[in-house]
Amino acid sequence: MSQGFTSQLPVPLPVAQGGSGLTSTTAYAVVCGGTTSTGNLQSIASVGTSGQVLTSNGAGALPTFQAVSGANGNIKAFVAFDGTTSPGTINASSGVSSVTRNATGDFTVNLSPALADQYYAVSASGGSGGVGTWTTWGYYAAAPTSSAYRLGTGTSSGGANTNFAYNSVIFVR
Repeated sequence: MSQGFTSQLPVPLPVAQGGSGLTSTTAYAVVCGGTTSTGNLQSIASVGTSGQVLTSNGAGALPTFQAVSGANGNIKAFVAFDGTTSPGTINASSGVSSVTRNATGDFTVNLSPALADQYYAVSASGGSGGVGTWTTWGYYAAAPTSSAYRLGTGTSSGGANTNFAYNSVIFVR
């Protein structure tokens, strides 16, 4: 014996009844809370492009996709490089024209275009990929400039300078 079921649910299903209230959305788009005049939920019109981040535009406005770097203080440059080669082989970068190996564990990251001045923050790490070989850099090999940052790499135990295969540096302002 089978019984039929007929649904009398409205389409689209309202938010109050567990639905989104949307009749359609953009594929892969983010759904955000909206306003009463525009709808309780809204699909952001864009899905962005590779490398963009979803950025708040404040209360009363939907977020938008934007590039990571920008004038409001974000990542200005980054580089991932192999320090066992001379010059350092860049594997990926943005805002970095080259990496020079001055001596063992002593590198200059050349910024292009140059930053506004030498007052930026740097975060860097490196290692050889094995257990116990990773380090965090914590010293300038020379004073930073708007177009170059010279840094030293060594083991976390305070040993001699070391050329690591895997190095990452980001510049933030």
